[in-house]
Amino acid sequence: LNIGVSGCTSFYNVTSHPRGVRDWCSTYINKAIELAVNTESVKTVVLSSRGPMYLTGNGYHEGDDLIHHDRVLELVGHPEVTDYAAVFEAGMRNTFTMLAKAGKQVVFVLDIPELGFSPMSCVDSRPLRLTNKVKSPCAISRAEVDSRNKEYKEVVARVMKDFPAVTLFDTQAKLCDAEWCWAMIDGQMMYRDDDHLSAKGSEFMAKDLMPIINRALADPESQAQR
Repeated sequence: LNIGVSGCTSFYNVTSHPRGVRDWCSTYINKAIELAVNTESVKTVVLSSRGPMYLTGNGYHEGDDLIHHDRVLELVGHPEVTDYAAVFEAGMRNTFTMLAKAGKQVVFVLDIPELGFSPMSCVDSRPLRLTNKVKSPCAISRAEVDSRNKEYKEVVARVMKDFPAVTLFDTQAKLCDAEWCWAMIDGQMMYRDDDHLSAKGSEFMAKDLMPIINRALADPESQAQR
């Protein structure tokens, strides 16, 4: 079962909305988490959402060809918590605790690298041009990705340390080498925009994610391999 809501974290009692727009995330995400907790046939829960955007409130290198974000992150019932990283961490811990108490196997998917550019810039779609404006390499530097994700990964690592039964699926390890995080691999475009995978990118990621899910389904009593 795939339940998702646009622009939301996958955490219980966390609101995420554009500034000045009402919250819808906590309503729908709470229902999704409650469904997973209360449905006996649900054995494995995979949590996936964007990361650094929620901690900063903004996308990466937002320009004319990219969507501009100005998002607010809040913890339901705790307006005094105004630090987005603290909200994210509390929501993550609360959600892991709920799912663990219900006996669910949990897989947390680390956010894919944000490109900061449109993947269309890597493809020459014009039959005639005077200058070469095709982006090469079709990638963002690993140093940029690591800098952008530093606080996000620190929060995730802190929480994961306290929940050893949760499996971390590191998408960045699949898309990055020591120097670059790639938008195109083996001639296949991995992204459909600057921060979402394409169908090919999803298939590429599923090759490594599905075995983790299948192991949990086959042996729910054992800890999934990291």
